[in-house]
Amino acid sequence: MRNLGFRLLGLSDPEQVKAGMHTLTRAAEQGDIEAEIALGRIYLAGIPAVPKDVKRARGHFLRAEPSRHPSAAYFLGVMSQNGQGVRADPREAARWFEIAAERGSPDATFLLANAYRAGAGVPKDDKKALALYEKAGELEHAPALQTLAMAYLHGELGLEPDDAEYRRYMMEAEHALQHRPVPP
Repeated sequence: MRNLGFRLLGLSDPEQVKAGMHTLTRAAEQGDIEAEIALGRIYLAGIPAVPKDVKRARGHFLRAEPSRHPSAAYFLGVMSQNGQGVRADPREAARWFEIAAERGSPDATFLLANAYRAGAGVPKDDKKALALYEKAGELEHAPALQTLAMAYLHGELGLEPDDAEYRRYMMEAEHALQHRPVPP
């Protein structure tokens, strides 16, 4: 059912797009977590024939979250961070990012590292940020690898400047950009 919904969404006729949304909604109502997350993403961004609706998006992510799918927690974190459908709350964003990171989301791991680096919603902790950037880097997250490269270049996050490490991380980042995984 979900695949039919996706096919209909890809068509240009607004009536077929509405039929695709209806099909995805039915799939989600029958427990299809991927359909629930897809609906959340669609409402979060909006598409032609389907206006942006952050409250609906949040509802879909909240319904998907008990499944322990990392994307649900990741998007709830992004929405909490940006004040989409809720008041912006860096502490709540960090909590959701931590849940998604524990479930294997490299994007959430990177955003949680940024939070520790800045002290946004969590105590400022360069050592914890470094460990999280390294964890995201192991998952081939290009921005995390670039952040590590710059930290070695400029001697940040408690690291000593190291040109060889800077070059190594930049090469890994370039490689990761060529093999970018599916976004959350």
